[in-house]
Amino acid sequence: MRALSFRRRAVPLAAVAIAASVAFAGCSSSSSSSAGATSTGGSAAPVKVSITSFTGSFASLSVYVADKKGFFTAHGIDPDFINVSSGSAAMQAMLSGSANMANVAIFESLTAASQGESVKYIVGAATGAFGELVIGSNVKLPHESEGFPAVLQDLKGMKIGVSSKGSATYYALVYALEEAGLNPSKDVSIVPAGTLSAQLTAMKSGQLAGFMSQEPETTLATSTGAGRVVFYLYQGKRPALFNSLITNGIAVTGSYLSANPQAVKGVHDAVAEADSYIAGLTTAQTTQLAQLVSSDFPGVSVTVLAQAIQHYQKLYSGTMTEAGVNAANTLLIKNGVLKQPVAYSTVVAPEAQG
Repeated sequence: MRALSFRRRAVPLAAVAIAASVAFAGCSSSSSSSAGATSTGGSAAPVKVSITSFTGSFASLSVYVADKKGFFTAHGIDPDFINVSSGSAAMQAMLSGSANMANVAIFESLTAASQGESVKYIVGAATGAFGELVIGSNVKLPHESEGFPAVLQDLKGMKIGVSSKGSATYYALVYALEEAGLNPSKDVSIVPAGTLSAQLTAMKSGQLAGFMSQEPETTLATSTGAGRVVFYLYQGKRPALFNSLITNGIAVTGSYLSANPQAVKGVHDAVAEADSYIAGLTTAQTTQLAQLVSSDFPGVSVTVLAQAIQHYQKLYSGTMTEAGVNAANTLLIKNGVLKQPVAYSTVVAPEAQG
């Protein structure tokens, strides 16, 4: 099927505070919250839907694939992509009405729901807990070969980077350190260090001993010899909670969900098809997919991108599990963000439930 161009448009956010700036680029047709009134079946015009996305992020891989493989078109959706720089910006774009849907992390959705916002996932995307702790090649960890928890105990006194306090990798690191018997606020210096590329640069220069990474930065670091992975969130020895922790999906407001059933169905079906496609790729097919989506990962070679896809491909699923939501609730409660868990049915629509 012919690859579709990945389009983004400039849309102003409402004048409300957000935790990070929103980056917009390019132009395409505008979308309306009433788009779901148009049927997605037969020869009817496709439904226009605006969706947030992240350039160069595996959190948005399902969205890239649904676009480039033509799954959105096949399911009657004309997507209008709004590029954002953070999960908080994605959430605010949706809540303000600047985007119909948000590709957003579970932590953002649970936090918003706890504050009274009506947020519902309609389909999962990167539903596994992806991420790795990358340590600089010159940093010695005496118990590295033993894995978790001993290898994390070796981090005492070191500086470890995260994108920001409150990011998914921040919550995961804090929890893992606690499970290893350390006090995250005293034994380890957790440094908010910005983008993954900035963290990799800081590690190379010795400003950080390591950082909580995600692909493709992980493969970039290991393939060049700059660092090595000493702890995975999704495989090997790790806290049991990470076995079920989920990452993100496509969310809508409750009002959009009830008013636009055709748009919701079309996006659900397209992204779920993309999830299944990614999870079922052969090694040869990952290279083909890397070539297809390479423009969405600027500066990353097809070889590195293909390896990164192979590492994460089994973590994609259209289903948002109750165990995964409960695990995310646990992390937020332990970090003082939530006082009580948010119910599964509150944040996951029937379309995304198993």
